[in-house]
Amino acid sequence: LHLCDRRQRQMCKETDTGSIRRRLLDLGFIPGVMVSAILQSPFKDPIAYKIKNTVIALRNEDSKQILVES
Repeated sequence: LHLCDRRQRQMCKETDTGSIRRRLLDLGFIPGVMVSAILQSPFKDPIAYKIKNTVIALRNEDSKQILVES
């Protein structure tokens, strides 16, 4: 998931099947929801994403498990 241009994109699916996937689902990263990157730390990790009017910071390692439509 690389959304540094702040455009909203629709989430397709998570690629991981383990505990990271469960955590992402609990945080609201479910297929079909709109997500956008809104803040980036100085070292580019983590990045804050807006999803359902909530801001959630994810490490790059975790955000790579999310696929979005471009």
